[in-house]
Amino acid sequence: MDIKSFIIEYWKHVASQNELELKKYFHEDACIRWHNTNEEFNVSEFLRANCDYPEYLAFWLKGYFYN
Repeated sequence: MDIKSFIIEYWKHVASQNELELKKYFHEDACIRWHNTNEEFNVSEFLRANCDYPEYLAFWLKGYFYN
């Protein structure tokens, strides 16, 4: 898969809150850092933030793209 397709597929899974597919994108020991909020998540926490609280991800994306 080329990088463009990879990124598009990733964001499709984010938008659809597809936890099973999203988990495949991360190493089990991954550390996800949200620089604009100074937060740090492991994979389980990131998936929870994305899938259980989508408005939180929208808040983060707004800060990322508009700050």
